[in-house]
Formats: sequence, C-alpha cells, structure tokens
Amino acid sequence: MENVLKRIVKFIPRKIKKSLFGNINKLQMDIQKVYGGIMFSSAIQDSEWLKYKAFSFEGWAMDAVALHNLFRILNDVKPKNIIEFGLGQSSKMVHQYAEYYKANAMTVEHDKEWIEYVKTLAPLIKFNILQTDLETVKVNGIQTVSYKNIGQICGNDKINLYIVDGPPGQLRYSRSQILDVVPEKLANDFCIFMHDTERLGEKETIDILCTKLNQNGVDFIKRDYGCAARWHTVICSKSWKFLTSIC
Repeated sequence: MENVLKRIVKFIPRKIKKSLFGNINKLQMDIQKVYGGIMFSSAIQDSEWLKYKAFSFEGWAMDAVALHNLFRILNDVKPKNIIEFGLGQSSKMVHQYAEYYKANAMTVEHDKEWIEYVKTLAPLIKFNILQTDLETVKVNGIQTVSYKNIGQICGNDKINLYIVDGPPGQLRYSRSQILDVVPEKLANDFCIFMHDTERLGEKETIDILCTKLNQNGVDFIKRDYGCAARWHTVICSKSWKFLTSIC
C-alpha cells in the first residue's frame, strides 16, 4: 500500500503537491494549538491559587503548551525564588502563584507602557515588576541586547526558577542575560524555562548555557517542547528531572 501511495504522489504536479502538503502542515499545527489549549484549560480548572484564568495565546504571548508546562512546574515543585525576564501572559500566572504561596517572584521588563497596559488588564493581580533599561552587549564578539545590571537585580538569592521570555528576540545570542547569573545564582534545585527556542538566537544562548553548567559540574536534564511553530526548552536539576516529562 505504501509503495502504491508513493507512485501516486510521484505523478502529482509539483504545485498541487506543494499546496497539498502545505495545507496538511497547517492543519497539523492548528490541531496542536487546539490540543494545547484543551490541555492547559484542563490543568488549571481546579487550581486554588490560579484565581484569574483569562489568558491569550496570540502574538508574542506564550502558547498554551508553554503555559501548561510552566503551570505544572509551579504547581508541582513550588519554587521559592523566581525571576522572570519579560512581562507577559506567564506573569499573570507567576505572580498569582507567588502571592498564594508567599514565594519571592520578580518580573524584569524594559517597556514602561507595556507594564502599565498589563496592569490594567489584570488589576486584581499583585505584580512585582522591575523596570530596567536595555543595553547592547557582546557575546562571542557578536552584538546582542540584554537587560542592564542583571547581576545586581538578582542580588544574593539563589534562584529556583528562571523564566526567560525577554527582552525581544535577537538574531544572535538572544536573551543572553541568563548567562550572567548562571550558575552563580542558581539554587541546588532549579529549573530554567526558556521560550522561543525554535530560533537561532535562543538556541545559541542555550548552547553556551549548557556548556557553562557542564564546566561548573552542575548536573542537569534538558528537554525541548514544541507546539506548532513555537518551541520552549526546560533545563532543570536532576532532583527535578520529572519536570522534563510533564507533557
């Protein structure tokens, strides 16, 4: 049967074949998005700490699978110290969690107007947002953009969970500020959640990050997750290795 199908496909004109396969790929991505939304809604429906459950998955926002996995991380391991780079949909979840469980959580964001806008969308959530400017830095001789004074922002705390979803993505070594705090400001039990890792810039940063962890003798587990064209990566301590099997 498979050989018959191959023969049939061989004689389909290239333009029709391209259109057909393009439609199939789009359908697969649409199905993944719907499945992700159902999975996320099911996970949060009985949550006591997530009171505000209105989330959007469009534009630059995290997709439903990413939000589902982040919810599971928060809900399953109860991290005490959290730093999030980039204000967005995930921030609504993080700061509700922090208020309910008395955890320390801070979101770092550069855009003042965006901060005020998000606050008006969810006025009942007690956000802890630090506005800081961006700066141009070099990683391996290549210019990229990062947040200013990251070392001072993180202070002396050992962080259990880093969520890396800002600043806006760069072509090379994107969101490299995570390299300035790892592994020095990483707790023994940790998770690094990085969004948009289908892109070259984020992949390059993760490669350096994993190299730094290995060079400093930090044992970790890494897994990539994908939903349609969007990907995210979870890197965690072996003590939290089950976080790489949450979806």
